[in-house]
Amino acid sequence: MSGDSPYRPARAAQRAVLARLRRWLDIELLSGGGFVLVGFLVPTGLLMLVVSAAALIFAPILVHALWALGRRGWLLAFGLGAALPALVGLVSGDWFVRFVGVAFALVAFYALCAILRAAVRQWQEDADWQRAFEAGLTVPSA
Repeated sequence: MSGDSPYRPARAAQRAVLARLRRWLDIELLSGGGFVLVGFLVPTGLLMLVVSAAALIFAPILVHALWALGRRGWLLAFGLGAALPALVGLVSGDWFVRFVGVAFALVAFYALCAILRAAVRQWQEDADWQRAFEAGLTVPSA
């Protein structure tokens, strides 16, 4: 056993920590950066910039809380990110800002529909597994 290095478990642990940190940073950059980008693109003035700055702080917390949802988590974060400028745009007096608000509202609606479709599909799969288990059937492992 002279070929086994005592540092191998430590390196594996370091790689796991780095992978988790990389995933966390990706989520934070996507969520916070998306909110700030939306704030600068939607011409609603100071209010949207303040909302974007607040979202930059709270979006990573929200996305980390939603990360357990998997793919639905980023869809929900994307939908919430689109809902903020949609609300601001729809109450604005300028017709162009309202048009942009409607576009963001459609994006938020699409993200919500995708989340609901995925949730219904997951519930159906869970129900199928439960019925198979109750019937005593064996389900082949993947």
